[in-house]
Amino acid sequence: MEIKEILSEQQEFFHSNKTKDPDFRIQQLKKVKRLLKENEDLLYKAIY
Repeated sequence: MEIKEILSEQQEFFHSNKTKDPDFRIQQLKKVKRLLKENEDLLYKAIY
């Protein structure tokens, strides 16, 4: 998939207003939290 295609899909998704839904935002934050916890050691090593 090319960058232009990815960008286009992301813009389309953003303009669908799904990102304004509080449930969507909560789910995204939970995913970020999970990824941070899963990669905590790698992040720590990269920072220090």
